[in-house]
Amino acid sequence: MRFFITLSFIFFAAPIFSQKENLAVTNEAAANEAIFLAESYFREDSFELAFNGRDSRSPSIPNFLGFKDIIEQYKDTKAANLAYRYAGVCLLNMGAYTEAIGYLSNFQTKDPFLQITNDGLIGDAYAELNDFQTALKYYTQAINGEKDEMLTPYFLYKIGLLMEIHFKDLKKAKKYYQKISNNYPTFAERQNIEADLIRITGDY
Repeated sequence: MRFFITLSFIFFAAPIFSQKENLAVTNEAAANEAIFLAESYFREDSFELAFNGRDSRSPSIPNFLGFKDIIEQYKDTKAANLAYRYAGVCLLNMGAYTEAIGYLSNFQTKDPFLQITNDGLIGDAYAELNDFQTALKYYTQAINGEKDEMLTPYFLYKIGLLMEIHFKDLKKAKKYYQKISNNYPTFAERQNIEADLIRITGDY
């Protein structure tokens, strides 16, 4: 599952800025401008281009910084922090799971929704690397965060699947599936949950 996020920054001009403050504001503005183009390619699922950017010698082809270079060129800006998350999702889609974990782990947020999804994305990367124990750790962090009607059951389901398929613990799998069935009636995968419960309990 992909999560697309946008971020806008508002700059408040004060009558007097120190040279350092002026530089910080200018740097944030430049970083925002740079990330806008990379985001546009990300939204088109051009993950490799969004991550690496483009450095063409042809005057007819516009160049732009990818998320990787935005992080390096605009360190300590909000856009650079956001670029860590974008870069991680790009790398997940490119199959570079270890590198994705590194970028996603550097993303910092106080937003509960973004934190839940970020933990889940790291869990996905570990699952792709067949490190199911660590994947379970991050999925558990995701469900232990602030409850969300869409995200919490989604990661409960992933834990249930891990328990059933990889840990062969049907009792625990049933517990997670049942929790979704009881508490999240609008979950999009609810029909699958009911089928999973029937399958592992043998209650036809």
